[in-house]
Amino acid sequence: MSYDTTTIRPGWHGETTTIIKTKHVTASNTSRKTRLIVIATAAVATVVAAAVSFGFLVPSATQAPLDPNLAAADAAREIGNTDVNVGLAQNANAASTIEQVNVAAADALAADTQVKAQLALAKQTAVSAGQVGLAEAKAAWAKAMKTAGTSAYKWANAGSGAPVPVPDGAFIWPTKYTYISSPFGWRTDPVYGGSEFHTGVDLATPCGTPIYASGDGIVSYSGWNGSYGNYIEINHGQLSTGYGHQSKLVAKVGDHVSQGDLIGYVGSTGKSTGCHVHFLAINGKGQYFDPTTLIH
Repeated sequence: MSYDTTTIRPGWHGETTTIIKTKHVTASNTSRKTRLIVIATAAVATVVAAAVSFGFLVPSATQAPLDPNLAAADAAREIGNTDVNVGLAQNANAASTIEQVNVAAADALAADTQVKAQLALAKQTAVSAGQVGLAEAKAAWAKAMKTAGTSAYKWANAGSGAPVPVPDGAFIWPTKYTYISSPFGWRTDPVYGGSEFHTGVDLATPCGTPIYASGDGIVSYSGWNGSYGNYIEINHGQLSTGYGHQSKLVAKVGDHVSQGDLIGYVGSTGKSTGCHVHFLAINGKGQYFDPTTLIH
């Protein structure tokens, strides 16, 4: 530094003189200041760069603070998407299950329809077979009645008729057991359904139980008789008695039998649902009447 000029300025009241020296900075001094400034600037830049790299001055994109509300919304959205996907999958599985159930139901309906058709065919076949057997039985009945010296049975007039009065003790139950499982008259057909006229009474008793003649008479029929199965009929003069569904026949057409004689054994032949004897009575007009009126 050097002083190269002098300035004289008047003092106050002209009494003193002030000497002012002008300071000049040398070139060397200026260079030193410049270097200091550069060094300081570089140091500040270094500090700033370090601060930025550590995220002190500029927030990092990966470390940027999140709004709690936005974070909760994002989490809820993610859960919602997951629930929607799960729901769609469950709906797909439910639809598949429903389709399987519909297919199974259709198969079951088709099978049920087929079974019903087969049952209807079987029933029709059985009815047809029964009608054929009945026609054969009618012819055999007429022949037997003619052989016994009586008029042929009038099938067209068959039905409920007036009982025939008989003396006490003239007739007995044909079996040891007298439990009536089905009475005389109209009933529901136990095999085919619908209404039918039951021509006698069913005496339920074990198969093989002996059957006896209910009264004195002549055997007018012995053999197969359609729905009655193995059947025997005895002509007592004013009336006839019948014994159906036998397992074995003993008496033969033309045999004279007395009350209590063995004529056969209980069975379940013909249209029958179990072991029993079908006991019936026919008056002189060829009409059925309740056989229990004979037993007294």
